[in-house]
Amino acid sequence: MNLELRPNGEFYLEFRSVAASQLSGRWRERGSSEIELDVRDGFRYTGADGRGTVYIRRDQIDRIVVSGTARRSGDRYNIDFTPDAGRGGRYGR
Repeated sequence: MNLELRPNGEFYLEFRSVAASQLSGRWRERGSSEIELDVRDGFRYTGADGRGTVYIRRDQIDRIVVSGTARRSGDRYNIDFTPDAGRGGRYGR
C-alpha cells in the first residue's frame, strides 16, 4: 500500500489485491492523530466515491480505513489496512 499526501490537499492511495488499484481525492488533517480522506475517483474506468481515515500514532501511519461505492457498478468497497509493527511509514507535519 502506498499513500501520497500532496501539499495542495490531493491524495493518491495505491493498493494491490488481485490487481493494482488506486483511489484519489482530497485530504485534510483532523486533529493531531487523524487524516480525513474524501475519495473522488478510483478503480480506473469505473470511478469511485467514498470516505476514509488515516490514523497516526507516534508520527507513523497506524491504520488506513476507507469505504465507498464504485460509480459504474454500484458495488461497495471497504479497505482496512494495518501495517506490520514499525512499518507504517513516517508521517511528518
